Amino acid sequence: MQTKIVTSVGVLAAVAALAIGFTGCAGVVANLPAVLAYVQDAELVVSTIESFVNAYFTAKPDPALQGKIAVVIARVKSAEDLIARLATAGKEANMAQIDAAFADLKVAYVDLLQLVGPLGVHASDGARFGAVPGGLVVPTPAVFARQAAAR
Repeated sequence: MQTKIVTSVGVLAAVAALAIGFTGCAGVVANLPAVLAYVQDAELVVSTIESFVNAYFTAKPDPALQGKIAVVIARVKSAEDLIARLATAGKEANMAQIDAAFADLKVAYVDLLQLVGPLGVHASDGARFGAVPGGLVVPTPAVFARQAAAR
């Protein structure tokens, strides 16, 4: 639990710098509620997918696919940890490093969706979490949707 809190705080700071566009500490503090919402949203989406996958493989074991998905989930978590370390590094880190870490996180998340799609997990912009016959619908994490809209 302590690791999750530390990661959330680090991701929180990084998302503030990237998604909201503030680079100073005052910007992070001023936008903490919005940033926290972005972080919690992304964590909720990924943890919901992970829970669904675990339940799926309990009913229908597939060691090879389970291993591939576990590797990608580890990549997602590794990217989150890197963002946390960079966000807490202060002047030792720069926005280019944080941007690169967020790009890695997004690539890992997209890879995860590609692997879990055949299991019935589908992401949809603006969707809510929902069970559908044979699967799960998850919303696109708000931080990724905001980045896409900003382009």
